[in-house]
Amino acid sequence: MKITIITKDAVFSRMLFWDISLFGAQVTVFEELSEEAAKDAFDADFAVIGAEIFDYYTEEISNLELTQIILFGYKSELSRLETKIPSGFRVFERPFCVQEFLGTIFERADEALLGVRPAKRRKSAADSLILGEKNHTVSYRKETVELTQREFALLLLLIKNKGQTVTRAQAAKEVWGKEEEGETNVVDVYVRYLREKLDERFGIKIISTVRGVGYTIKAE
Repeated sequence: MKITIITKDAVFSRMLFWDISLFGAQVTVFEELSEEAAKDAFDADFAVIGAEIFDYYTEEISNLELTQIILFGYKSELSRLETKIPSGFRVFERPFCVQEFLGTIFERADEALLGVRPAKRRKSAADSLILGEKNHTVSYRKETVELTQREFALLLLLIKNKGQTVTRAQAAKEVWGKEEEGETNVVDVYVRYLREKLDERFGIKIISTVRGVGYTIKAE
């Protein structure tokens, strides 16, 4: 397993380096998002990035096709970046439990100790979306789209259940409070709205139909 750490905090990165290395992973550390660091992160299974680096290189990092990104920082740093962090990032607020952090990286400790490299996960298109919950906006690369409250709530429901099928009945109940099965047509209408505003506008496929059941955002 290969892991890239990019942060200006030399002391903290050194601690992470030793903790992760104990599990047999190959770890490299960088203090800036240089061309070398970006290439190393691209080839890694995980990129562990400090909030101060993400703050300075927001667009560059958001556009990198990385396998997995873990962002860490203090509460004040993460709060300031809240509207910029793509939904696919895993976020750890400092101070955090090192064991929990390592558990995020190593799904099975015995595989990590044996040096087993997990299959790379392709990024879902939804992982690159930046959601603005206050104004119900969705940004992708340099474009931003404003959604209605219901459209945003439906998108958020699908993202929270990424990789799973959200039935029409479930969506109708959670977004509109509708209990009757015959009232689920509104879900189809709003999915069409989302596809027009997001999929067609951004040129990416976000929402997939599960025929006869509902909708899903695929995990990869």
